[in-house]
Amino acid sequence: MATTVTAAHHFIWRHLYASMQAAQTSASKLRFVTPDKESSMSTLWQDEEFEQICSRELLTLNRLFFVAGRRGAVVEDDFYNNLERSNVQAGKKDTILAAHVQRICEAHDTVIRSYY
Repeated sequence: MATTVTAAHHFIWRHLYASMQAAQTSASKLRFVTPDKESSMSTLWQDEEFEQICSRELLTLNRLFFVAGRRGAVVEDDFYNNLERSNVQAGKKDTILAAHVQRICEAHDTVIRSYY
């Protein structure tokens, strides 16, 4: 069960990450540093590539929380605010939300079916 839930989480996050990155404004300086894996802040600087992006002393953190509820529920204001903070183009936000809700529903379906 835990494997299924973790896979569902990664399925949702990877799609959202890719959608957000593809829709960023050209002036955006935001860079996603761990798109295909989970990392803790204490282990990021073990990666030489990350050290080239930002030294530990210069790092400024802005955490964004994307919360998905049952049956694809998403708090739209929070979602849109996070997209705004991520420099996502205004005209792409509705498409990203619709696709995100679709992925949440698909992942929930997969988890529920794993019970049987």
